[in-house]
Amino acid sequence: MQGKLNGRVAAVGALTLNQAVVLSEVGLSNGRATVSTLAATLGRAVHTLTSAINGLERKGLVARHTVAGEDRRIIRIEPTSAGDDALKAVRAASADIIGAVADDPFSAAPAAETKGAVDAALRLFGV
Repeated sequence: MQGKLNGRVAAVGALTLNQAVVLSEVGLSNGRATVSTLAATLGRAVHTLTSAINGLERKGLVARHTVAGEDRRIIRIEPTSAGDDALKAVRAASADIIGAVADDPFSAAPAAETKGAVDAALRLFGV
């Protein structure tokens, strides 16, 4: 199931479901996101989030920066305008993405995969 959701998200915004969820969280943080805060919010390991942020940065969807007056070691992450556009496209296609669930209900999916897919979709759409 998560594979189908991933495919639908990728078709719309050239993102994986994981990247879309991370990008959504970055946007919701209002410029306060760090890899550590994202890892805590999403319940993932820091190295996993670092990899996701690196991928988003390579695509030009997020930018890292420091804030004047803050400890220089604190690196904030913000979406770029391209990142905002990609996330808007994914959210605009939410009916199609959610259609992946309607087309193939979770009944045959393992419980962990079902929970992961549902959690990702809820985060992505801000529910």
